Amino acid sequence: MKILTLIEHQHRLIKAEIEIELLPGIPQIHFLGLPDRSIKESFFRIKSALKSNGFKFPVNQQVIVNITPSHLKKSSKGLELAVAIGLLELTKQREFAIDFTRTIIYGELELAGGIKMPSDLKNYLVSRRKSEEQTILTGAVVAELGEIGCDLYSLAGLNHPDFDLFKGNGDFLKTAFDKEQKNFLKSNFYSEDEAEIIFLTAVTGAHVLLSGSAGSGKTTLVKNLNYFLPQQSNGLPKPVLAPHHTITVAGFVGGGASLYGGDIERVQDGLLIMDEFLEFHTQILEVLRAPMTGGVLELSRAGSRREIESRFQIAATTNLCPCGKWTPANTELSCRFSRSKCERYLDRLSGPILDRFGLFYYYPQQSQKRAVSAVKIAERIKKMRNQEKHLSELNLVEIKLDELKLDSADALVFEKKFGDIPKRRENWLTKIAHIYMKEAGRDVVRFSELEKAARFTVDSFAALDQGH
Repeated sequence: MKILTLIEHQHRLIKAEIEIELLPGIPQIHFLGLPDRSIKESFFRIKSALKSNGFKFPVNQQVIVNITPSHLKKSSKGLELAVAIGLLELTKQREFAIDFTRTIIYGELELAGGIKMPSDLKNYLVSRRKSEEQTILTGAVVAELGEIGCDLYSLAGLNHPDFDLFKGNGDFLKTAFDKEQKNFLKSNFYSEDEAEIIFLTAVTGAHVLLSGSAGSGKTTLVKNLNYFLPQQSNGLPKPVLAPHHTITVAGFVGGGASLYGGDIERVQDGLLIMDEFLEFHTQILEVLRAPMTGGVLELSRAGSRREIESRFQIAATTNLCPCGKWTPANTELSCRFSRSKCERYLDRLSGPILDRFGLFYYYPQQSQKRAVSAVKIAERIKKMRNQEKHLSELNLVEIKLDELKLDSADALVFEKKFGDIPKRRENWLTKIAHIYMKEAGRDVVRFSELEKAARFTVDSFAALDQGH
């Protein structure tokens, strides 16, 4: 018999199929199809769970489990439930009212007989395509997830008379995230600069780069951004990935004989967190140049070709010097590294890559007072996102600096300060100035709003170029 399940490959869950057959021999489970050690050890959990639920493991037969696709190296937290259900159905110890052609079975077995929902299933449900409507059978769902959608069934034990159906309409992840978000917003505070970065990142969708010394709070901020970003069209939170900087180029971008997708594909329509940005492989940084501007990433091998769309937002942190302390905002310090080594390190942040970040912020040397509540920031973001039409227009139309209406005095200062900035810097400067304009309830941009927007879109980039 054949059963649908999930396996972990390249740090993500993909659909797989297991085929189970019984052959005469020593009672053992033999897994075929490049299983890793965790899958091979499932034999003991499956055997113990069956006995604890009052069932028998085949005495004079060996169980052959073939996992396809067979060419992929596989790992899995939840393969055991599928194998156990298949064994019970095959040995006629229990009949399940399951359509095995449409139901994905994925759950962890406990030695005492219980069944748990694997922790990685949540991310799969968030990132799977809306068109994928298969029923999913898993174990006991953790309480904090709230209500379960009607396409997700929970089986407490193999001897349970029927599945537990958690009624709802696919809302359980949204309910869980809303509760988690509410608790987070109540208990977190930020400095005025951090609040501004969060606001601009959430309403513009710009890639953001933060720099500062260790302990300044830059990593914490990017990891908290998901609580402020708009949710997906189906109401679920956006996918979030935070790969370690030691990830391989293939793991990040994708490739291989089968042209599998990497982290870039997994984080579509989500947030890609790149902590220690300059520690990532140079090839990874360079290959980001096209995806960061929305370009299509093309994978090719031996005549095969595959295109991956680029719809994600990057939140990155980095040190600009090996000592971890220097930024143009932190000049009063001594560095134990040579100037040439510092320059080589900073050279990893090439001009084309830096230019693709819409926002850039240096943490100051002295810690700032964190008095702006996360609730206040979220309310400000919500108010601005209610003007969805304005934000959509900004994404489609480039507002040129020379089209802005300024009085003569402002125009002279403006020309001196912004007359020679790169095109991308000009685009982000005008977009954010227009956001401040709309937030103030006006229809004309003021020079003060351009100056405010320039702090994160122009001035910080210029300070790095000038090295002070």
